[in-house]
Amino acid sequence: MILSAKGTLRETDFVTAQFLHIKPRPLFAVLGLIILALFIWVSFYAPSVSFFAWLGLLVAYFALYLPWCAKRNYRNYKAAHQPITIDVLDDGIHVTTENGAAHIPWDHILKWRRNSTLIVFYSSPVLFHIVPGRFFENEEEIEVLATLLGEKVGCAT
Repeated sequence: MILSAKGTLRETDFVTAQFLHIKPRPLFAVLGLIILALFIWVSFYAPSVSFFAWLGLLVAYFALYLPWCAKRNYRNYKAAHQPITIDVLDDGIHVTTENGAAHIPWDHILKWRRNSTLIVFYSSPVLFHIVPGRFFENEEEIEVLATLLGEKVGCAT
């Protein structure tokens, strides 16, 4: 075993993971910012109620709806409330809870993402496992996991 981590997921982990999940690739982020800038520029020269309505919907979606959905998913997913043990092994990642265990070989991990508080790794395009940094005894251990994911899976997306 390379390292082991233990802990229980929190509602805030689900919200953070959801935003990390929808984080666009750099190219799409730049295109989105360009479109948003054009949209705002046009609104100053031809202001309309519809612009502010769309802007309000966009803000409500990201500030209210997405966090609400993530929190609801956490509350309804009873297995997420149980303690989790994550063992990082030479041949993959082993996840254990009170109800069962799963072994995810390195070649079954499609991609991974990271921010300052957690790592998510994907075993399918939409199914990801959440690994909060607080599960580890120190910051060096999460860096070891990030390095292994980089070596075995590829760069974070």
